[in-house]
Amino acid sequence: MLPFVVQRSAVFRLAFVGCADLILLFGVAVFPWATSSAVASPVGDNLRSNREPISFSSGSWELAPELRRELPASLLPLQGQLSPTTRTRLAGRHSWDRFVSDSRLAPICLTISPVTTDGIRVGHQVRAVFALRMSLAHLNNEQEEAEPLGLGLARGCGSYRLLTTTELTEVGLKSSGRQDERFVLVELTLLNRIRVSGTVHIVRQSTADSIKLIWAFDHRFDSQPDLRTTASRIDSTELGERVIGPAEPYDGGFGVVIARELPQPGDTPADPPLVIVESRLAFAEPEDWFGGSNLLRAKIPLITQEGVRTLRRQISAE
Repeated sequence: MLPFVVQRSAVFRLAFVGCADLILLFGVAVFPWATSSAVASPVGDNLRSNREPISFSSGSWELAPELRRELPASLLPLQGQLSPTTRTRLAGRHSWDRFVSDSRLAPICLTISPVTTDGIRVGHQVRAVFALRMSLAHLNNEQEEAEPLGLGLARGCGSYRLLTTTELTEVGLKSSGRQDERFVLVELTLLNRIRVSGTVHIVRQSTADSIKLIWAFDHRFDSQPDLRTTASRIDSTELGERVIGPAEPYDGGFGVVIARELPQPGDTPADPPLVIVESRLAFAEPEDWFGGSNLLRAKIPLITQEGVRTLRRQISAE
């Protein structure tokens, strides 16, 4: 199990909002943001793999060598008031008042689309939009004391750690003093059936009323046996013991998470602030993971609901 330090601040949970079983989808697990100096040279909005440049301003990423897809356009503007049309699109089939209600059970607007090539599904696109009743200052609080934890101890399905300066140097990356970029080695288990491991590149952009997190499995590290992006099947023996199969190359995925605090004219001190979160991502699902079935697709809504409710509960307890 990989050791790591987790920051209590809720903003880090937004890198992968959901649950640890599907950390590559939304994950409530927290990436430790301010506890290491091992960061890379400035890259702005661009994250690069060993295949071709990836511009997150356009939201494009290569899920497979022969495939290039774009994330769906964001529904959440980073500036200005939300128009009635925008509110309707964000809330989906729910009323705006219900969508932003101060409840752990407030609705989540979720859209799942297949990524296909030559008529064959090779992955998924997922968008989740939900409301948090808290201030962005609280969400972005980085001053709380970090504590050593293990995701395996908390959820039993994964772990992660920051890459060291030496590990970055081995693939040609230089350390700098930036606090808005991280490289994290992730190990996670999907539905107790698939073990995924790889290096995830995360960039954060912040304004006075918004946070944007961009993440991607980074294939520049595929030349490093312990840092490359791989997936392994998990089987069981007749005695019920878990057996992890050989690690195979995995195309990974990427995503963008936006959290924006909305101005609320006429609020009273008793009214909780409102933050809207939009998570968009795309990830590959090899056919042999679940035999081409819809098992993973069918689990995404339940896992997302569980993760967002857990996040809301944790926020209300802080």
